Amino acid sequence: MANTEPHELMEVKKEALFLLELKSLRERLGMTQLELAKAMKVKQTFITRLEKKVHNAKLSTIKAYLMALGCSASLQVTLPNGSLKTMEI
Repeated sequence: MANTEPHELMEVKKEALFLLELKSLRERLGMTQLELAKAMKVKQTFITRLEKKVHNAKLSTIKAYLMALGCSASLQVTLPNGSLKTMEI
């Protein structure tokens, strides 16, 4: 990562923190990786890889993860003028 730009490092850090938040949410709700995997109809290794950021997650995957936890999801976007737009996903 020696040639990585500072803004790219910040994006990687944000993604890692986001995935840690997903894992923390799952644990707070008392669901194991295996239970979540069954609810999502995927293998437990998929959940492990997702939570460890072994692969990039699609928005649809994150939505399925949250829905399997019984959560709903929205996306908050900051527009160029600084205003916020929240969209259900």
